[in-house]
Amino acid sequence: MTYSKREPQSGPVTEEDLTFSLSQLMEYLAAKGRSTQCPMCPHNGEWIFHTGTDDETDPRVLIFGCQNSSEQGVYTPFALMECPRCGFMPSTSLFAVHHYFKDKKNG
Repeated sequence: MTYSKREPQSGPVTEEDLTFSLSQLMEYLAAKGRSTQCPMCPHNGEWIFHTGTDDETDPRVLIFGCQNSSEQGVYTPFALMECPRCGFMPSTSLFAVHHYFKDKKNG
């Protein structure tokens, strides 16, 4: 899959750059102050995260892609989480997660 670039100077972003474990996604969400409160219903607690196999200790977050309307075959990557009460599914840009860890690494 080809991913659109957020910043032209950062070069191409590969699938490897966008591969994160659930614990990494949780770290990112906590650092950004994401709430456990669902904006669509009264649920406030754990969410369902769309990951690889259930038997892994720290499963890999599945990469979903939304096709870019201006470039055929180019996708914007994101992760999904789901409210267990109402099914609301907010997405999180994996570009944002990638840049968070890149900035953290570079200090």
